[in-house]
Amino acid sequence: MLFPNAETRHYVRHLHSNFKNAGFRAKELKDLLWKAARASTTREFDDAMDKLRKTNQHAYDWLKEKNPTHWSMSHFSIWSHSDMLVNNLSESFNKMILEARGKPILTMMETIRTKIMLLIVKKKEEADKWEGFLCPKIKKKLDVNMKDLLRCVPSHAGGDKYQVECGPGNQHVVDLVQNSCSCRNWDITGIPCIYALAVIHIKDVFPKSYIQTWYTKGPKQWAYVSNMLLILPPPLRRPPGRPTKERRKELHEPQTTKRLSKRGVEMRCSKCKRIGHNKRSYKGEVGQNIPVKRHQVGVRTQQQATSSQQEGTPTQQGGPTQLPTALTQIPTTPTHQKAALRQKLPLRRKSTTTTIRWMPSTQESSMTDH
Repeated sequence: MLFPNAETRHYVRHLHSNFKNAGFRAKELKDLLWKAARASTTREFDDAMDKLRKTNQHAYDWLKEKNPTHWSMSHFSIWSHSDMLVNNLSESFNKMILEARGKPILTMMETIRTKIMLLIVKKKEEADKWEGFLCPKIKKKLDVNMKDLLRCVPSHAGGDKYQVECGPGNQHVVDLVQNSCSCRNWDITGIPCIYALAVIHIKDVFPKSYIQTWYTKGPKQWAYVSNMLLILPPPLRRPPGRPTKERRKELHEPQTTKRLSKRGVEMRCSKCKRIGHNKRSYKGEVGQNIPVKRHQVGVRTQQQATSSQQEGTPTQQGGPTQLPTALTQIPTTPTHQKAALRQKLPLRRKSTTTTIRWMPSTQESSMTDH
């Protein structure tokens, strides 16, 4: 809504992830998807899609609903001069600003500005060590394209246009004024393709003038001031906490975590020693939920009665055994009567009066001892 003229592209790796979630997991289908994404012309795109339709009609119908201007090079505009199909640039930027993302807005913007300043200075120091005027990666691409010039035969087609043939059925038209080729690789990337290099080679022109300026070291735009003090970046402050350093991975990606997984491990409560919960969710009694048996005076338990029956009566054992009279005459009161008496007792309150106890003096105690 805010930038209606801005070009929107989709990350092809995420597109392929949704492609697999839809049920199309075969490697052949994956290769056809990427072939359609890397196609630079509409003819190559149509051929890849037609082959996908013959391989799997349902996969073709699913991919046909996606607008190719968002994910195929054949439908990209030539104004951005970028053939990127992945989101690695944004992933790298998000990792760089990971420290600043959790800060307030002003602090976050200042931290990002500082990091970009340091990055520009670092890249400038690296560019000063380059040999030549081209970036190393761009020079490597040109060297690869220059090796295949022998099989390309250019011919003048009128004006500044040339027709280049690099094999049967492989013909393209190159326009040196518009810096364009019918293969659209030069238009999209800004780097001369093999067909454009063949024309540049026969014209004996150095390819520097046909490469976009952002691929070169570039001239120095600022005048050097001798009496100016050095501008140093502000000191970096380590934020509190432990920020996340790895991006969230999908389910099919390998998880590189150092923590051991607790999947399949049975929890055991440290209080009741049972399996299935821990001490935080424990709601029972201590001691394995076993109720404590209280001993009652005068009431014989079942275990004592059983043991006395096994030992037998004194007459059965042979000798007369008599217990002390005092012990045999102790009356036993039922437990329920004791509970009733205990409930009827009045509540004892703590006395507030102070009792003074007389203690004999030292002289009186000595006289009493004599």
